Amino acid sequence: MTALFVSFTALLRALRDGIVTESDLATGLFYFGCRRQHAFDPSGKYNEVKWFYKNDAEGQAVHGKIVDALTKAEADGRALWRDADDGEQSFERLNTMLVAHDLKPLGLQLESFSDGGQYSYPGVAERVKEANLPLRVIL
Repeated sequence: MTALFVSFTALLRALRDGIVTESDLATGLFYFGCRRQHAFDPSGKYNEVKWFYKNDAEGQAVHGKIVDALTKAEADGRALWRDADDGEQSFERLNTMLVAHDLKPLGLQLESFSDGGQYSYPGVAERVKEANLPLRVIL
């Protein structure tokens, strides 16, 4: 089953915990809540690599694998990023990627993933399940 990565933080945790494999990275779809810049260069107060990997060398090695996977996924059309001026992620943009990979879109009745103003990763997982898509949402 193809992995759908909707959270950079969850991906780091899943790699640390052995839930995600290099094969998942090589075939997965990426539609993070964060912007591209953050995934490629997390820093400062919100550096999740340091949160999950206290050993800096290990964290950098894992992050390097993610960057390599994201670079390949971008070239393959398996990674889509929100624009710098987008306030929120949208189902419409995720649907664009799903359809491009021969998957049916999620319901368009909602314009965004927002639930009370917060990005809702569980909402994505619920809609993937409702649509019966062959995707494993990594939360």
